[in-house]
Order: sequence, then structure tokens, then C-alpha cells
Amino acid sequence: MALAEVPLRRFLDEALVPYEEDEVTRLIIDTHDATAFAPIAHLTVGDFRDWLLSDAADAATLGRVAPGITPEMAAAVSKLMRNQDLILVARKCRVVTRFRNTNVSVPRTHLELALGAKDARVH
Repeated sequence: MALAEVPLRRFLDEALVPYEEDEVTRLIIDTHDATAFAPIAHLTVGDFRDWLLSDAADAATLGRVAPGITPEMAAAVSKLMRNQDLILVARKCRVVTRFRNTNVSVPRTHLELALGAKDARVH
């Protein structure tokens, strides 16, 4: 089965590392928000990519479903996306930084990629 055809639900039903043996797996499964996941539960990884790129996935909607997306789901969909796709989805998100009593909310509009570098910095 190709990655694009894998249902998102499979990431919840079949843990890569056994639940009983790994604290991180337990944390991911135990804190997963099933209500937030419900609107995208029927999607495959490929459908999830298409949904993220669609107009239906706006900032508010992404904020609501985020607690239902596991790291494995995010990693899988990112494997199917080009850099341009990742930038398009990132632009829909807002970053809120809290420092003491100050909140700074900045739209993600500029993603700096250094060729050959292992990291990307959001400005």
C-alpha cells in the first residue's frame, strides 16, 4: 500500500512502537483529541494533503483539528508535500508567542530555507 493510501485512523489503531513499551507512544495516544480528529478521521494521508491545500483548511479550522493530528500523521503528510505545498499550508497558520505578560501573534509569511541545511527558520 502506498503512503498516500494509508488511512489516518491507522496511525491511531496501529502504534509503530508498542503502547506498553514506550512512554512517548503512551503520551501521544493518551492525549490525542478524538473530537478534534473527527472531521478528518475518514481521510487517507493523500486526502489529508489535498484537504490541507484546499480553501476548506483555513487558520480557524486548522486550529480546531490540530489537537487531533499526531506527529506520525504530520510526518506522513509532509512526505507527500513539495516545499511549495508546505509553505502554502504554513501561511495559513498563526504563531502566538507568549513572554511574560506579552502576546505576539504573527502570521507565517516567510519561510527561509538554507540549501543543504537541516533546519528551516520561520520569520
